[in-house]
Amino acid sequence: MTPQVENIDGDTGRGQSPFNLHALRTRLEDDDLLQELIELFLGNCPALLAALETSVANRDCCAIERAAHAMKGSLRNICADRCADAAWELESMGRLNDFAHAETALATLQNELNRVRQALQSESKIIALQDGTPT
Repeated sequence: MTPQVENIDGDTGRGQSPFNLHALRTRLEDDDLLQELIELFLGNCPALLAALETSVANRDCCAIERAAHAMKGSLRNICADRCADAAWELESMGRLNDFAHAETALATLQNELNRVRQALQSESKIIALQDGTPT
């Protein structure tokens, strides 16, 4: 079972933010850097996910491991630990050449990733409003 990780409110509930904003703000200490990191993640995420989806569809264990590892690193950078844990599950499956639950693990990752993207987009809008930058 994947460990539960605290999110923005220190709660592990599904209704809370899928990333730990407090930890991310503490790490970056600057809204401009936070905004840049969010933009980088949102810009790179589609390609990482597409590589992972293709790897799972092709049952390519090395490509699954590589793509999931890259996704996991990106997710850890934005303090989205629950989603990163889902990527780690896929990375492990690739490493072990275990495809039995790869589609289910991918679906879990996709769902968590959608939550992360939505939350990051919302946070990006808030930062822009505070900064006076149009979204």
